[in-house]
Amino acid sequence: MTLLTSPPRRTLVAILTMVLLTICTAAARADSTHSLVYHADTRFVAGEVWYNSGYSAIHDHGNTSVPQNSFTIKDRSCGDGWSTGVEWELDGVTHTEKLAGDCGPVERTFQAEPLRSIATQFRWRGFKWDTNGISATTFEPWKDDWIGASHVCGGSPDYIDWVATYGDEAGKLGLTFTITAKPTRAGLAKAGLRAPVDDMWAQVLTCTPLPTSLTAGQLTSLKQQLWCHARFANVKDAGPTWDLEAKRGPLKSLSVSKAILKGCNW
Repeated sequence: MTLLTSPPRRTLVAILTMVLLTICTAAARADSTHSLVYHADTRFVAGEVWYNSGYSAIHDHGNTSVPQNSFTIKDRSCGDGWSTGVEWELDGVTHTEKLAGDCGPVERTFQAEPLRSIATQFRWRGFKWDTNGISATTFEPWKDDWIGASHVCGGSPDYIDWVATYGDEAGKLGLTFTITAKPTRAGLAKAGLRAPVDDMWAQVLTCTPLPTSLTAGQLTSLKQQLWCHARFANVKDAGPTWDLEAKRGPLKSLSVSKAILKGCNW
């Protein structure tokens, strides 16, 4: 007969800590890209890092408490002698931030870069480091994302109030370069069958210059999505902003029926 014994108290505390950290993370995260940081035995998570590109946390979660273009570093395994950090490369310069020690603190959020005039692509990766100075630092795979930009537009004709450009997790599309444009009252008044899409698009480009890395097909798609939103801006359940994602392929023709069917998200 085999006797069942209770796990040691320290093990129970560690398990409970990991469960609570997981619950809190699910409630608090607001990210465009995310990475778990693993122990050598990849069944166990040492920490995690997530990045909030520009307007993404506000757009996706209504979360205004997280700084735009910010990282959050979290230790997920207190008492293991390891801590968590993030390394990122931007404009040819490598940057590093890490927690001060093993769960000291458990979590920290900081702004990596202020909003820029033009959104800029960069890459980052999470890592764990030995707080006892014995083992080498280990890194997770690189993640691509964007340093976001945002501008209040103005000018004449005054169809667009402000524009934000950033990286965003868009369901099956994955991470995509995104434009969020908020129309003015004048822009909404012009919305519909004869919306001045060329003038609206020109104001978006004037307000926030787009990255030169975007392809001709992506630019075509972005303008087509703007046409769709402007065409149906005043229908029931239309949102307050027009969101344009670069990963949506361009349409061969501007089909009203397809636009209606897909809600401008083809």
